[in-house]
Amino acid sequence: MSQMAWADTEALRACAEGVSCRKIPTFSVDNCCRGDLVTKFSAFLIHFALSFAVFAVLLVIILLVWYPGLLFDITGGWEGLRIVIAVDLVLGPLLTLVVYRAGKPSLTFDLSCIAIFQIVCLGGGVWVVYKERPVVLAVEYDSIFSLNAREFASYGNTMESLEQFSGPYPKLVYIELPQDDQEAMSLSIGSQLNGEPLFGYASNYLPLVTDSYTERSRFRREFALRNGVSQEIQNQINDGGCVFSRFTSASKQGFVCFDLESLSITEFFENDSTAVQ
Repeated sequence: MSQMAWADTEALRACAEGVSCRKIPTFSVDNCCRGDLVTKFSAFLIHFALSFAVFAVLLVIILLVWYPGLLFDITGGWEGLRIVIAVDLVLGPLLTLVVYRAGKPSLTFDLSCIAIFQIVCLGGGVWVVYKERPVVLAVEYDSIFSLNAREFASYGNTMESLEQFSGPYPKLVYIELPQDDQEAMSLSIGSQLNGEPLFGYASNYLPLVTDSYTERSRFRREFALRNGVSQEIQNQINDGGCVFSRFTSASKQGFVCFDLESLSITEFFENDSTAVQ
């Protein structure tokens, strides 16, 4: 037996006697001795840790800036976030786990392609979340209408038209309607049936908190709405400063409690089949 053949035989015998090889017989002796499994898993963990750090930063922005408070749950924030999670925390690290092999000649190229692919897909997911973020909460008649950035632009509006309203996004506005309830209801519902809702156009907006009337007066039929829902919902309504109103967004419809002190939605209730119309 040649010296090289003898050395190979000794190397195989030494590896075969190792605990790790006996536990993982399906891997080749070469892979076992070089610890490729450990190396792959380490690369996966490193990629996942970096991806998680990016995701954590994005999540803070999404929850605190783009979808503050309950708006994340009731305006479709979760639907868009699932795209970000799938790409950033799942797809990218898994691709690294599949292609990574220490000493692979094309390893740098493969990892670069994965990084570029992940960045492009992640950018697309974040863009979807950004375009679906609520930019306006418009009080009209007996409802609060939430408009996301995409919907707002579809009515021919520009984001510059909202700069006149103070406070963070989404901007709080109301639509001026006639004092007569029947006339106000006809105007509001009629515009929606015609496909040109009053709440869709920034030219109809007035700031909710700087008008000459009390903010509560802008919520029509609140008493009727409170008394028209089920007893279960009535028991949950916080009477301390809470304004009860209908709520409509691209993803959900129901009722909300709007707190006049914090100027935010504090509770959401799914549509109630017993509610007054």
